[in-house]
Amino acid sequence: MFGMTTGLVLFADPTKEPEPIILSEDDSLQVLQKCVGGLIDTVKVSAMNAENDEQMVLVGYVNDEGLLQKLPLNPLASVVFNRELVGDVVLVSGTNPESGAYDGENYDLPMEFINYIMHIYPQIIRGMQFSKGLAAAVAIAYRSGVITKDDLDYVRNHADEARENEVYAQSVDELPDRFKEIVTKSLNYVQEMLNGSSDE
Repeated sequence: MFGMTTGLVLFADPTKEPEPIILSEDDSLQVLQKCVGGLIDTVKVSAMNAENDEQMVLVGYVNDEGLLQKLPLNPLASVVFNRELVGDVVLVSGTNPESGAYDGENYDLPMEFINYIMHIYPQIIRGMQFSKGLAAAVAIAYRSGVITKDDLDYVRNHADEARENEVYAQSVDELPDRFKEIVTKSLNYVQEMLNGSSDE
């Protein structure tokens, strides 16, 4: 509809699925500020439009003071924009459908892209839960004396470096051997603990 733009709200709370949002010319600023919880700033990234196989610009509206306010990490928005973003984010297209260029205006997100976001959301949440589980297992193994402080520091440093350099293993085989050994030892220990407590 003329004067209306369809986007998505990507919530920082991983239990909340992305939600469609309609922005109108009359109140879009107020709606955006309400969604992100304060003054807005924008982030942009190029992406592939699956509807026509052409490049498109995605625009994210974020809280301008989100880092200062220590808002929680937004896992889905961070993946979409390939950078660490915090707080709730409103996602729209910045690509003019007629010219195919970025012109600073908001446009509807293509339906294929909305479907893609809805598809990757559960995968990202599962990945987060798996990462938290690994971190918890390593911490328990360290506190129980199963792994050393050096082992703990190695796992933390490797994870921090991967996050900072945006180098993520696509499979377990790509992880360093020492990392795999420490994590496997930790997971085995936690599994034994769980099995032992369930036998009692």
